[in-house]
Amino acid sequence: MIAEMWALWQAKSGNPESEYEDACSYSEGFSATRARAAVADGASTAFEAQSWVNLLVRRFLDASGPSLDANAFGEWLAAVQHEWSQRTSSAEAAATDSIYSVYDDDRGDEGSYGTFLGFELGDLDGDGRASWWQALSIGDTVLFHVRAGTLVGQSPMLRADDFGRGPSLVHSSSEWLRSDCSAIVLDRGGPLLDGDVVLVATDAIAAWMLRRHEAGVPVWDLAAGLDAARFAELVSALRANGELVNDDVTVLVTRVTARRGGQQASRAQQEGGAR
Repeated sequence: MIAEMWALWQAKSGNPESEYEDACSYSEGFSATRARAAVADGASTAFEAQSWVNLLVRRFLDASGPSLDANAFGEWLAAVQHEWSQRTSSAEAAATDSIYSVYDDDRGDEGSYGTFLGFELGDLDGDGRASWWQALSIGDTVLFHVRAGTLVGQSPMLRADDFGRGPSLVHSSSEWLRSDCSAIVLDRGGPLLDGDVVLVATDAIAAWMLRRHEAGVPVWDLAAGLDAARFAELVSALRANGELVNDDVTVLVTRVTARRGGQQASRAQQEGGAR
């Protein structure tokens, strides 16, 4: 079994791509038997949210990234927060520049924040009978496990009406570490069968998917079958008819397949998602 991953994303309507504040990073071959990915949604009200969520997803894909348990994640997050606080040289500041850095913005004193979901697919070797997915999330970025057009797993277990109520967030300031860790949601599912799809979606489009699911007209197969151009068309149409709020949107698509072939590639999409 292998995992094939790709990211679909769109910035807010009317905003340039440079102001896209979601982030996505993935590795189809994180290890011999595992794939790993992360999706984060920077809060538009936060200072340098774009830089903060990009740092989170990049570090999650490092070889030293955390195992998916609360204690390990807390230790890792403390290290990432420390790295953020140490960005002092002009070279470091330039490397993580954001749309806010050129302004005298007093939000800098508050730190930055956003939602986060990191996940792994594991035991993909062999026939996949022992395979699994595991997710760790803070906030309202959502993982959906879909089989033959049917939702068979979800994390976190939100409903469409739960969005827009002030989600839990991951903060750049260590002062928030304890409360951030207390908001962690851990889930596990599986097995993963040939043809299964795992979707990870940020809040606006996750809410739309759940509304359609709850109404009995699911769109799982539609979402999993889009390329970048058709995704852009869908997002534009949904915004125009009021089905989708005007927010940055990201969907990471993972298709599990029994296909065999040459050496499996490992890819990482960083710095603002699929760019």
